[in-house]
Amino acid sequence: MKWTFGDVKNFAKTVSGGDDYNACDFRRGFVKSGTAFPDDWQDVFIRFATAGTEAQNEFLEKLKAGAYREKWGAGQWEQHRA
Repeated sequence: MKWTFGDVKNFAKTVSGGDDYNACDFRRGFVKSGTAFPDDWQDVFIRFATAGTEAQNEFLEKLKAGAYREKWGAGQWEQHRA
């Protein structure tokens, strides 16, 4: 299934720390990198939305490089929690 920006935006409203800005950045990162949304994208978004700005930027950089899965495990999110 192909997820739309509307799907991400609607889901963002249900997440603490989720908002239009985070939803937009999150989806744009996947689109620009040409990386398909993972099956567990909602879990990844929750971690993204609740992380600090530095961690979000680091995630987006790794995503652009195609390395977010291999180098950005749950432990990385915990280190950078807001």
